Amino acid sequence: RMGDAIGNSILFIIIPLYVASLPAPFLPFSEPVRTGVLIALYGIISALLQPLAGSLSDRACRRKIFIQVGLLIMGASTFAFVFANHFTDLLILRSLQGIGVALTIPASLAIMTVATKKETRGGSMGVYTTSRMAGFAIGPLIGGILYDTYGFDPAFYAGTGFIILAMILVQAWVKDVECEIPPEGRGINVFFNRSLLTAGIVGLAFATFAMSSAFSMLTTLEPQINQRLNQSAFTFSIAFSSLMFSRLILQIPL
Repeated sequence: RMGDAIGNSILFIIIPLYVASLPAPFLPFSEPVRTGVLIALYGIISALLQPLAGSLSDRACRRKIFIQVGLLIMGASTFAFVFANHFTDLLILRSLQGIGVALTIPASLAIMTVATKKETRGGSMGVYTTSRMAGFAIGPLIGGILYDTYGFDPAFYAGTGFIILAMILVQAWVKDVECEIPPEGRGINVFFNRSLLTAGIVGLAFATFAMSSAFSMLTTLEPQINQRLNQSAFTFSIAFSSLMFSRLILQIPL
């Protein structure tokens, strides 16, 4: 998840700037709107497909293959940013990235749940998610430095490289777990299972929604913020990463 997060968060800094550099003849909207569409598209597709992907991994009783296929899709689509010529190309690539991350997250959490002990699961999840937060804190800094120094393409190459590294580590170290779900529980019925909609799950889901909405709006306005404050992409990346570093520092103790 750290390698995946680094590769993905490099794009947090690059996408708003990349949108400004590409023509959008069929979508004559302002740059912030087009950037917001790209960020929202990734999130919406990922959100809609994660329950389905989780149910499919339950049904197949295999997790690792879902993680690897998802990372492969994310890596390939990140590399393909180099060849984008229009805004519509970015729409397709961000859609693919949403599909990729939707495949990886439920399968990863399923493995974590089975591979950890109940008594120490909170701490184990803290270590796991801290690694992910470390990736989200480091990635924007890498993206800002590469863009200010070399331009767009090296940032996309770096993002792809970290995702490939993640695939290698998963293949080498992660073992698939035995499926403990009875056959009658493997149907793809997550959207119709009201037992999942408990007050606790709905409350936590809304809290996550509010938090994610808050910091994703910051990314959408990067070019305007940089212009207003007369700063570089790297300076913006420092500000954005400070959010992730503060979460990183407090994640395990909390």
